[in-house]
Amino acid sequence: WSCLDLFLVVVGIIALIVAPSLESSHGDEWERVLIVRGLRLLRLARVLRTLRRLQIVWRLVSGLLSAWDTMASTMGLILLWLYIFGCVATEIITNDPQLRANTDTAAIIDTHFGSVPRATLTLLQFVTMDAIAEVYFPLVVEKPILIIYFLPLLMFLSIGLMNLVTAVLVDHALRQSSLEAEAARDEKKREIKAALPGLLDVFDSLDADQSGYITREEIAGVPLTLLPPKILETASVNSMEDL
Repeated sequence: WSCLDLFLVVVGIIALIVAPSLESSHGDEWERVLIVRGLRLLRLARVLRTLRRLQIVWRLVSGLLSAWDTMASTMGLILLWLYIFGCVATEIITNDPQLRANTDTAAIIDTHFGSVPRATLTLLQFVTMDAIAEVYFPLVVEKPILIIYFLPLLMFLSIGLMNLVTAVLVDHALRQSSLEAEAARDEKKREIKAALPGLLDVFDSLDADQSGYITREEIAGVPLTLLPPKILETASVNSMEDL
């Protein structure tokens, strides 16, 4: 959140100082850049922590924000994998005379494998399994050896990598939940420790004969209302004897 606040402050300074001086020459461009000021609405997500009924929503938002490095690494790995396979596709598919001779496969090559960027964008469909049969099925039927190219792409990218990413995110969520539970336990310990001086004062007041010891009879007649509110919040008891 500190990084987000710093980013919003910098954008605000640009909007107040730099942008007005450049509006005459680059007004439209600066308006497009400053649209990121809308990210200030993300700060509303912090309110979710204070609402008991929305704590699950906050946990989801917090999990997504804390897992950005995992998602960024996954994105980089996917792009690298797609780029490598896109380069291979331009060598073994785009320039293949057998596939060019067939009108159906030639149309697929021109549409999906005409260049490295286009081939990489086409292979992005394999990440989401988005109508990929229309791409690889005619090519494999025309030249069956291409199954050696498409099968690793399906196995490692569409199935293996996606399941691995899911497992990493689940593991991250479990560790995050464990840290939150530990933080809650520490907070409870601090609350109990803060209430300890008040509890000692109560026991001093119960020692009617100032003997340094409290008898059962001295405790039995004391109402629970004598205890500080923090003690009643952290201890579930029905009488002073139970305490």
